[in-house]
Amino acid sequence: MGFNFRQRIRYNEDLLTEIFLKLPTKSLLRYKAVSKQWMYLISSKKFSLAHIRSWHAKASLNPRAVFLDVIGIPSFNS
Repeated sequence: MGFNFRQRIRYNEDLLTEIFLKLPTKSLLRYKAVSKQWMYLISSKKFSLAHIRSWHAKASLNPRAVFLDVIGIPSFNS
C-alpha cells in the first residue's frame, strides 16, 4: 500500500520544517495544538533557532521602516 500525499507530508519532517519556517510565530503557536508531532517540531530548540534566523534574514531584506536623510531641510524650530 503506497503513501498518499497527506501521509508523505506527515512523515516528512524536513518538508514540515520548511513549511513552518515560512509561517509567522503567531500561527505556529496555534499549530502546536494540531498534533503531538507538530508540537514537538515547533517547540524544538533547533526549529526555534532556525525560525528566528529565517525571520531575521527576511526582515533585513524587507525593512518595515525607512529612514530618510533630512540634511538641507529647514527644521520646524527655526
